[in-house]
Amino acid sequence: MENNGGEFLMIAKNDIKDCKETDGKRFAIHGEAATTSLAVKLWLLNDCKVKPNIW
Repeated sequence: MENNGGEFLMIAKNDIKDCKETDGKRFAIHGEAATTSLAVKLWLLNDCKVKPNIW
């Protein structure tokens, strides 16, 4: 997400201050094979080092 910051925007509840706070929480995506879904899954795993409950 850092390469094209203007292209992607992560929206979260006010109580989630950074990506590490998504660990174990429900995380909705558009679809398993959508390009942005794949990008965000890799970002969460590789950059944030978390594994949210993706659905």
